[in-house]
Amino acid sequence: MSAITIITSGLAAISIGAVVVIALSRVEGRWPATWRHRMGSAAFWGVAILPLALPFAPVIHGGDDLAWSASVAHVLPMALPAQHWLTQVAWGIVALMLLSASTSGARLIVKLRLALGMAAALRAAHTEGASVVVADVPGTMLLGYRRPLVVLSRSASAASPTVRYAIERHERAHAVRHDNWRLLAENLVMAALPWCRPLRRVHDIILGAREELCDAFALQGADDATRIEYARALMTTLRRTSPAAHGVSTMTGSLAGVRRRMLAILQDTADDQGTMKQRRASAYVAMASLLAFALLMPALGSSVETIAGLRGESLRFTPLAGGPGNTYRISALGGTTAAGRLEPGDYHVVFARNAAGKWVVTTRPATR
Repeated sequence: MSAITIITSGLAAISIGAVVVIALSRVEGRWPATWRHRMGSAAFWGVAILPLALPFAPVIHGGDDLAWSASVAHVLPMALPAQHWLTQVAWGIVALMLLSASTSGARLIVKLRLALGMAAALRAAHTEGASVVVADVPGTMLLGYRRPLVVLSRSASAASPTVRYAIERHERAHAVRHDNWRLLAENLVMAALPWCRPLRRVHDIILGAREELCDAFALQGADDATRIEYARALMTTLRRTSPAAHGVSTMTGSLAGVRRRMLAILQDTADDQGTMKQRRASAYVAMASLLAFALLMPALGSSVETIAGLRGESLRFTPLAGGPGNTYRISALGGTTAAGRLEPGDYHVVFARNAAGKWVVTTRPATR
């Protein structure tokens, strides 16, 4: 693993993430919430795993890393290797990436401890075994992981019985779906990759779809009056709370999908089954393209690393005019070999494969 491979994997994740965001944004309004959540989750984890797995790709694939350079040799035939200062800059960038991840991770730990501490305090202050409590909180939320606790705000508890029941059902839907565990895993990944901004946009799409699914569960069989009051309660919560709290499922979700969510609440829209085959086909094509691009990235990463001269000495062989076929002028472009730096000059060169099948280059000065 090298700094250039790590940076290449990060750039690949950002590039793929940007393409995914554009693709999901174009179909976001036409897909039902179930498919938006599924495809958004698949895209999120695909983009997140790439920068974590790509640096280890040469180890996974095995073989000679130098062989990967052939895939781009026709594109960059005269590429020069990285100088020592460029390698140092690359490691400096990696150090900044690690520092940013450490800072984000520390902030996440603090917020998770606050959420867990709040849940413990509320359980201690109320009847043992209670699953729903009322507290002075900005908005209704679901706290905890193993035994989630529904915390109703004062305004939600003062709503009509049908609306209060619907709000409780919304948070219970989060508990049944284990959304707090999902949020924990997603926030850990985003804390590890704070520089991958497209990942956060994909996460917003997931949150919006997740809230729509819980709204649909909460309002099953509800009348128009209940839906209208439920929408008002949601708007009150949106004004008082910040979206996407760490490790806490709330009614807010993503602000980007509020308009579509309100329409679903007030109009009781159902998923249109007429075009589901087309939607599924387009989703499969998009995910297949993403997978194919991800599978090609290890070759690109290893090729960039090889071109950068991080696998030993990089040499340029120039055949001598009028000389024997195996006589070359060799220019050492950077790096060192096991025997030390090879001085530029004219050499007799013999290329052969050893018993293991790897190429061995034997040189001797042409003056001898």
